[in-house]
Amino acid sequence: MRMSAGVLLVTSVGLVAGCAKRIPLPYEEVQQGSQVWVRTVENRRHMGVVTDRRPDRFVLRSADGRFDTLLVADVATIEARPQAYDETGRLITEREIDSVQTHRNLLLYSVGGTALSFGTSFYLGSFLRRHVNTGQDLAQWGVTGLGTAVGLAVFAQAGDRRDRMLAIEAIRDHRKELAAREVQRQRSRREQLEEELQQLREQQRKEQEELERLKRLLEQEKQAEPNRP
Repeated sequence: MRMSAGVLLVTSVGLVAGCAKRIPLPYEEVQQGSQVWVRTVENRRHMGVVTDRRPDRFVLRSADGRFDTLLVADVATIEARPQAYDETGRLITEREIDSVQTHRNLLLYSVGGTALSFGTSFYLGSFLRRHVNTGQDLAQWGVTGLGTAVGLAVFAQAGDRRDRMLAIEAIRDHRKELAAREVQRQRSRREQLEEELQQLREQQRKEQEELERLKRLLEQEKQAEPNRP
């Protein structure tokens, strides 16, 4: 069972990786940390994470760790998975998403989708088998196999989208929590500084009062001295 689930998961991940939705992305919207698919005017293809971005060029780090510098003038198209941002407008990178995203829903949807698709396709294949004169087995199992594969792909993508959405929400919540902690830290630091400033002012006030008292005491002693000839 574990082996079957593992095989199904690997198959589902492969289907999702090959069919993951990508949209055209203008270069103006490319940010450092974006994962992009690039096709050059010479029809060369590159895929990687943007590690540096300049007005006329950018650097991609591929999955094998290689760095490629591409000129914007040589780029025909740039595609990326739909960009995700946090509440402050900061990009949530694919690397962050991958580090958080699980395959729980991908596996659940794949298992359920495969079973549902197999049952539906087998029923349709059996129905078709009874209404064809030749190639009955081919018709039945062809429909069953094709329907199961299509169903697996559709449900796997739905599960992957769900896992991705949950990962993005988790990152947003984590960043929000970190931001709240930073705000609290700054507030505590400001309150501490204000308290220290108030203590210094109080100390200065007391020192000033002590200085005035000593001045008055010195003046009184001078006035009390007998007149010298």
